Amino acid sequence: MTRLWASLLTVIIYILSQFLPLLIVKKLPFAQYSGIELTKAVIYIQLVLFLIAATTIILINLKIKNPTKLELEVKEPKKYIIPWALLGFA
Repeated sequence: MTRLWASLLTVIIYILSQFLPLLIVKKLPFAQYSGIELTKAVIYIQLVLFLIAATTIILINLKIKNPTKLELEVKEPKKYIIPWALLGFA
C-alpha cells in the first residue's frame, strides 16, 4: 500500500467515525432515550468507532511499502521516550 492510499484511507475512516454515530442514532430505534441518555449513547458509539478506526489506521500504516527517509534513520533509544513525552507536556 502506498503512502497516498494510507493517508486517504485515514481521512475517510476518521470522517466516518465522526459522522456514523449520527446516522446510527437516526436509523436505529433510539426514540426511547431522553436527551442525556441519547447523548451518552452517541458518545459511547463514537468512542467505540474511534477505537476501531485507530486500530485500523495503525494496521494500514504498518503495511506502507515506501518508508520515508525519517522512518529509515536510526532511532533514539527507547529510554528517552518518557522524558521527551513529559517535556512535551511542560
